Amino acid sequence: MSSDFKRLLWYNIPQISQSAGSIIYPFINTSMVKSNDNLCPRCGKPRITAKTWTEMIGNSKVTFSDTVCPDKECQKKLEADNLAKKEKRESLQKKRNNLTLSRRKH
Repeated sequence: MSSDFKRLLWYNIPQISQSAGSIIYPFINTSMVKSNDNLCPRCGKPRITAKTWTEMIGNSKVTFSDTVCPDKECQKKLEADNLAKKEKRESLQKKRNNLTLSRRKH
């Protein structure tokens, strides 16, 4: 291994190869990355498509898909977690807005 290549591996900086003229990404193995995988954040199982629909937004036709975990109990827990996070986010936003309004009044 040349010292230049070792340096590239060490710093993980994309560089242009001198011989081939192509870009080298040392730590990215693209053969292991699948762009169409959608895994459940709780259990890691591949999610399944429950519903697909299309809508016109402006002049564009947009396709939406709703994916769920194949394990129904995991999906219920995930939805409960998401709801709790949403409620917390909304309460923090409301608190922040109230603080902003109270500062403006004084």
